[in-house]
Amino acid sequence: MAARDEAHWRERGLEIRRRWRTALEDVERLEGESAELRRRFYAADDPYVRDNQIKPEWDRLLAGLDQARRTLEAAPRELD
Repeated sequence: MAARDEAHWRERGLEIRRRWRTALEDVERLEGESAELRRRFYAADDPYVRDNQIKPEWDRLLAGLDQARRTLEAAPRELD
């Protein structure tokens, strides 16, 4: 039974580390995409394109970035 418990916790730790790594990669990727959308937003001359196409996409991306950052911050606490 002790071996099963150890195996369970090893698997749980591995799962948390994988989630942590994915969140780190997501944060890096989303920060780059956010910078690009910010550039496009401020460079857009057409208010329709800026407000109805770029801004909603940027908002969704920022929400995803926020979630990835929360996951990234929570992972070390979960490992403890």
